[in-house]
Amino acid sequence: MENKTLNLIDSAPIAILSFNKSGEIDFVNKAFFDLELLYGFEVPSNIIGTNIFDKDLLNHFPIGKELNDIFGGTSFEKEFDFVDTKSNGLIHLIIKAAPIYDSDEIIGGIVIFEDLKILEKTKKETAIRNDFIDNAIHNVSDFFLVVDRLKRIQFFSKNILHYINIPSNILQSASIGSLFDSETSKIVKEYLEYTRKNRIVVNEKISYELRGIKKVFDCRFVPQENYKKEISFIYIFFKDITAQEREIDSLYNDVGKLEIYHRLSKQTNEGVFVIDGENKIEFWDDNSTELFELTKDEATGNQAHNAVSILSPSFLDSIRIKLNEKGLHKIVISYFNRNREKKTYETYFTYYDDFTKKILVKCIDISDKVTFEEGLKQALKSFRDIITKSPLMITNVDQDGMIIFTNPAFQQYLGYADEELISKSFYDLIDRNYLENNIFLISEVF
Repeated sequence: MENKTLNLIDSAPIAILSFNKSGEIDFVNKAFFDLELLYGFEVPSNIIGTNIFDKDLLNHFPIGKELNDIFGGTSFEKEFDFVDTKSNGLIHLIIKAAPIYDSDEIIGGIVIFEDLKILEKTKKETAIRNDFIDNAIHNVSDFFLVVDRLKRIQFFSKNILHYINIPSNILQSASIGSLFDSETSKIVKEYLEYTRKNRIVVNEKISYELRGIKKVFDCRFVPQENYKKEISFIYIFFKDITAQEREIDSLYNDVGKLEIYHRLSKQTNEGVFVIDGENKIEFWDDNSTELFELTKDEATGNQAHNAVSILSPSFLDSIRIKLNEKGLHKIVISYFNRNREKKTYETYFTYYDDFTKKILVKCIDISDKVTFEEGLKQALKSFRDIITKSPLMITNVDQDGMIIFTNPAFQQYLGYADEELISKSFYDLIDRNYLENNIFLISEVF
């Protein structure tokens, strides 16, 4: 699902919850809590699993009969004046609800709450919310992109402007290929296509020149399926590793810098160890002890696979073949610690020198980054499921009025296929004067 749609759901005056056929609430969005309607329910974890027919849950509104009618296939819309909230005073509220279908079977319902006055929220309030999202993303990457199946950019974090030469107003409608030089664009497109076809996460190192300076990035391509099991979006995380690469280059050129590099890695929680020509651990630093739960005495002098099970003799032979071709090789390994917690380590291999064929290994714990990315994907998937299964017509348009997303209900009611709608302007479907006087007032919020 497109991140613009995510912004619409979180920032527009629409609070959403959904419930299953047993009446249990299985989804609540952030805007729901902005209305502060439910006394005692202030975090999603307290509402999820609660039955929507609980007399204390929606006791502000006499809609019990209407909610029951949803299971018979009947939608409803009701208006309530002077609804009291905990801190927002009295509000004017509209409640809409409709069944959710799986084929012909009703599997639950969706309820939408609209506070008409929230449209007056300032751009500053919205900017604060978007800053929070950007700051969260920045903790695991230096910039972040979402591209659709046509390789068009649907979302980007604001700090991307520090890493490209394109102004933000052009970036809004750019394709991924226009961000970089021709060679880098070709590489990025190849990885996008590989990720889409193979439906797997791809980690690669990509470098390009920015304002006369070579920048090196660790790039992670993460595919996202839609409800048809098609890859509709790919998330790309870029982490600037230019400084680390310079240190590694210096290390390769001067074997005596190993201790310096060890001290550097200690400050960044990167594990460093060396495997000799007989596949034994020759050097094992303190961070490696933390990552693999083996002391220096337990690891040093023993076969590498006794310390890290994947490092078997045959595996190390294959690594040496790759290093003879390329000089540097990277993989992602999984490790279960003594508490049976899964850890994910980004692992780099290179020769310690050109003579002894000793292998220098660097491990970086990216478990939090992987968890964040999976959480982000799951959050977006939840929003996507709500939209795609909703019987309400939902669409998303760009600043020029061109349609960039429609849900199945929108396509069904208008009698168009998804591909036909994507190429149309919203003005082709609905009178321009109506849009200018009504819907596009929302654009002032964003």
